Amino acid sequence: MSAKRSSTLVHLDSVIALIITFVFFLFFVAIDFTEWWFEVTRDYEHLELDELSGLVLGALIGLLYANLRLLKRSKADTASIKALSEEMETQAYTDYLTDLPNRRALDKHVNRLVAESSEAGEEFTLMYIDLDGFKYVNDTLGHSVGDLLLKEVANRLDEAKPENAMLARIGGDEFCLVIPGYVSDQMCFYQCNYLDAQMERPFFVGGHKLNVSQTVGISRFPEDGGSFEQLLKTADMAMYLGKRNGLDKHNFSDHRISQDMNKRFLVRHGLEEAIEMEQFFIMYQPKVDLATNGVVGCEALIRWQHPEHGIIPPDEFIAIAEEANLIHKIDFFVLETVCKQIKQWGTVAYPVAVNLSPGVFSDDRLAEKILGTLNKYDIDPDMIEIEITERTLIANSDTPFRVCQALSEAGVRLSLDDFGTGYSSLSHMAKYPIDIIKIDRSFVNKIQENSRMRHIVSAIVQLASSLNMKVVAEGVETAEQGALLKSMGCDEAQGYFFGKPLALSDYTNMLRRDTEEDRLPSVLH
Repeated sequence: MSAKRSSTLVHLDSVIALIITFVFFLFFVAIDFTEWWFEVTRDYEHLELDELSGLVLGALIGLLYANLRLLKRSKADTASIKALSEEMETQAYTDYLTDLPNRRALDKHVNRLVAESSEAGEEFTLMYIDLDGFKYVNDTLGHSVGDLLLKEVANRLDEAKPENAMLARIGGDEFCLVIPGYVSDQMCFYQCNYLDAQMERPFFVGGHKLNVSQTVGISRFPEDGGSFEQLLKTADMAMYLGKRNGLDKHNFSDHRISQDMNKRFLVRHGLEEAIEMEQFFIMYQPKVDLATNGVVGCEALIRWQHPEHGIIPPDEFIAIAEEANLIHKIDFFVLETVCKQIKQWGTVAYPVAVNLSPGVFSDDRLAEKILGTLNKYDIDPDMIEIEITERTLIANSDTPFRVCQALSEAGVRLSLDDFGTGYSSLSHMAKYPIDIIKIDRSFVNKIQENSRMRHIVSAIVQLASSLNMKVVAEGVETAEQGALLKSMGCDEAQGYFFGKPLALSDYTNMLRRDTEEDRLPSVLH
């Protein structure tokens, strides 16, 4: 009941009490005119008993009425406050979307289990469940569809949990299942597989047919922790290992996970400082024309010089930079550094290939920004080669295509990196204005001993040739590999056989020593 309404009722009850008093007063005044009352009060007429009795009795009854009403409202208010308190407590411990217990409720439940299990010398198991690829549902279909999907997932998980277990949603697409008592490894994996089986049936949400899978990390009390936070952290790390492996998706804890997670933490929280403190630097790996053995360009490769942990290679921070939305700054650091360097090299410079991550291609103004950087340093567009991955081609948007089209029309060459390792199709190759295909090192490494791999590489070369695309082989480490690629018609190659990634000073010296007649410097051997 609102304060305003309560105040109004108090005023109303007070008025009614006064009316009751006044009515009784009038009643006794009226009976004063009767013979019966006159006989009763004849001896006390001078005391005005009729008026006094009316006032006293009326006041008493009026006060009694007011107090009874106040008591009734007080009970009603107490019941409302109790109901409101219970509702608030329920809301505090319930997930608003799925009606499952939330993280606070799970924390309370697990810590109670810790106390009970410690006293009884028992165990219990915590399973950390994370949906695979849920972010893409939100990004492509919207959060309303994502919320509906989470409700359906919660219902299935709740139906699939053991009878004595507690299922909670702890945030986003993350759930926790707590099973009291001892659960063997075999039974843990059986439960995980049972959850998988429930998820195999497609979800029909918002007019969409969606397939969902999950990764589970498992921790046990007391061996993996003595508190909710410790057990959750251990299960989270085990879950991360499952996602990274991709195959054995349901995992128990492992000390290696902790080391890996600590390293990810170091990288994630050091990236912004690395950008601000200019801890990144570029190395240059030469590319060679297989027909002439002459250097025809290079690829710019970023490295991170960490003040405490030394050089960190890109495969340890690029993916994390994408997750942290810092990749745009890193990619443009590379592009701007390369443009500055080409300007300084002047006429001895070769074209330089620069890698751009798929994430930056969601920017409608990306081509404008790239060309603006080239204009800033007065760099001819054909001196820059933009390397894109197959992930860029399969984006659910026309923006990457428009960006690539604009760059191609401006004279910037485009190369498809790590060809054959992703998900692109021939239709993507036909659609995008690609100039160069780079065969991934995983193919090159096996072309000597694996005849099927040789046929695949040969087919790629022929396909690219028919589409007027150049072919560059990556990861060439032996003269035999180079000769075989040359015999297949491969145009260019890079790898340790032709030259490791060089520091700026070494690559600059190589350019200066090189001559128009001999484009293969001795430093490469």
